[in-house]
Amino acid sequence: MAKSSFSRVKLNLPGVNQMLREQQPLVDAVGEAIAGNAEGNYEYVANPHRFTARGHTQTADVETAVNDTKTHELLRAVGRSVR
Repeated sequence: MAKSSFSRVKLNLPGVNQMLREQQPLVDAVGEAIAGNAEGNYEYVANPHRFTARGHTQTADVETAVNDTKTHELLRAVGRSVR
């Protein structure tokens, strides 16, 4: 059998987790931008985790949630925030 040409990579998981956690301010900024660009009552909720940065943008009331199911305003706000 021929030897494989692939190399083994060993990740420093605590280092990777630290790097991901340090991205929380960036995640927060993008989430707040999406909530700000959406027309309606939307809010950003930071949800940091011990292994990674995370958060989500959501509707802040029932009327906005019902309207968003029809207009998909939150998805449109994501497109406006990316550009």
